[in-house]
Amino acid sequence: MAEVSQVETVSGRASGLALSAQQTAYFEAFGFLRVPGLFRADVGRIEAAFEDVFAALPEEESLRNLDTEGYDEAFGTRARLDSHHHLNFGGHRAMVGEFIDRHDTLRALRSDPRVVGVVTSLLGEGYEFAGSDGNLLDCDTSWHCDVYGSPVDQLHVKLFFYLDALDARSGALRVIPGTHQFQSKFARRLRRDLDQWERIESTFGVPYDEIPSWTIVNEPGDLIVGNFRMIHATFGGKPRRRLFTLNFREAGEDARS
Repeated sequence: MAEVSQVETVSGRASGLALSAQQTAYFEAFGFLRVPGLFRADVGRIEAAFEDVFAALPEEESLRNLDTEGYDEAFGTRARLDSHHHLNFGGHRAMVGEFIDRHDTLRALRSDPRVVGVVTSLLGEGYEFAGSDGNLLDCDTSWHCDVYGSPVDQLHVKLFFYLDALDARSGALRVIPGTHQFQSKFARRLRRDLDQWERIESTFGVPYDEIPSWTIVNEPGDLIVGNFRMIHATFGGKPRRRLFTLNFREAGEDARS
């Protein structure tokens, strides 16, 4: 789930990086893209900033199974949200909204030429920044797509910054390619049949972590880009996995006209 807020239109910025035609085609076809080592030189500073933000926000009383309105209400009164959600198999997740705006090092990523170049390649000029969130994960996450705060008529992309080395055995992001085609029969069926993890094995005859998917192996400094509608999950997660995301979307109708 993504905390989407503080919409800001971004345009007219010089890009220091553009995705290749092949990378753009890959993202459009499959709904995700890994750019290895893009922020490798900055990992130390980014990790330190991440830890500073969480150190300043001690753990809160945990909440359970919040719906959308519950998240809205909780983030209205808390900077940090600790939860045990059904989607996370009841495990602990700490989430901080408006994350990058809480530290100068992280805030600078919004206009970093690498971020601007990637996002412009996928959304074009005049896209909108749609918020960020930071996460400490002591849990797995079952299959879902991100729809919260993201109008269907606008293309939304999420930049994942995982700060730990991850693979299939330690909680790396898993995706089901093609499910970003939101209205396709394939995507609609999987959103329906993967919605409740307890029912997956009775429906398909395999456990939820054996659903066919692609695991995106991660090293700190890699950038993972995902379409909001892509169905994704994590399994086998090691404790205290660190993740923060930046969210962007196509310019709204007013900005495009």
